[in-house]
Order: sequence, then structure tokens, then C-alpha cells
Amino acid sequence: SPLAIASQGIGILKAEGGRETVDGDPRGYDRFTEAWYQQGAENVDYYNCKQPKNNTMNDPSIYFKGPSDFFTGKQLAPTAGAVFTYDSAIGMGLAACELYEQKGDAYFNGEELFNGFVSQSFEGASGKINIDPETTSRDPKSA
Repeated sequence: SPLAIASQGIGILKAEGGRETVDGDPRGYDRFTEAWYQQGAENVDYYNCKQPKNNTMNDPSIYFKGPSDFFTGKQLAPTAGAVFTYDSAIGMGLAACELYEQKGDAYFNGEELFNGFVSQSFEGASGKINIDPETTSRDPKSA
């Protein structure tokens, strides 16, 4: 059939966050999930206060407003994408902190931040993160 021919050889790759951590704990993703669910109402309030109050359609339902028990009520489980996004944001933040330590109040640019990011390694939510400066991607041995 045309469908069988069209789908022949198709595969699906799924990224999973949560490798064994440096200290040997195999619960990397579990620890991230536990921390996710421990966020309280103050985090939800902070997120909600960043949402626009008005929009051109005058429809408040356009913007998500989390209930105060959004995290503690386990209304949304973090996905593997959340784990990798968290790791990326933390990596950029660590690179910025290191640049600040090196330069003090002096300005740093995007190229310096990028170079700081690709030359580091740290413990992330998905396990040990090593960035390969050659490919500027995560070292596959740490993935």
C-alpha cells in the first residue's frame, strides 16, 4: 500500500532527561520533578504577575493564569524538554556569573557569553553537562 511504502523505515527518537548524577544517584530526573512540585504559590504568583493584564481582544482567557496550587497540585508534569531547557538556562546563567567574576562590572558581549557557555561543564537536571567547544553542543558522552 502507499501508506506502507511511505512509512517504511520511519523511526521515532525520544529524548529523555534524567541520567545518573555525578554522585551516582540514578534519580536525576526524579530530583528535578520533586523540585518542580515543591514550588509554592509564590512562584505561581510571580509567573502570573508577568502576564499582560490587557490584550487587543479584551479576552483574559488568552493568557494562562496558574492556580496557586499549580505545582503542588501536580497539575502539569515537567517534560524532558523542560529538563533540557532548564539545563540550557542554568548553563547560560553560570557562564554569565563566571564572566561577571572575571570582568566585574565591565560589559560582556554575546560572543563572550557564548564562549563561556561552550567551555564549561556542570551538573544539570539531566545529568552531568559537558559542552564540546568544537561542536558547541553537548558532548554525547554526557548525554
